[in-house]
Amino acid sequence: MRLLANLDPLNAGRDRDLLVPDPALRKRIWTAIGGPGTVLVAGEVAGLWRPAKKGRKLLITVEPLGKLTSAATDELAGEIERLAPFRGADSGDLRLAAP
Repeated sequence: MRLLANLDPLNAGRDRDLLVPDPALRKRIWTAIGGPGTVLVAGEVAGLWRPAKKGRKLLITVEPLGKLTSAATDELAGEIERLAPFRGADSGDLRLAAP
């Protein structure tokens, strides 16, 4: 489980069609300004994410592209907690958006 920023080297590669075969989804991810990050589960793009800071809490909203298992959701929450200090937050909070 990894949260990759929009400009992460994996996301910035030229082989975008191999990473994300769906052209409509590629258009949503790689926008000119302010595209979402990607959620990788077992090496596959499994969702999109956007950060927001609420006081000293990092709020990450994830839009799953399919069903996430409870184990994947738990791993995602843990990844957000690890990311929070790097974004200047004391803690992180996961919110799942409707796909």
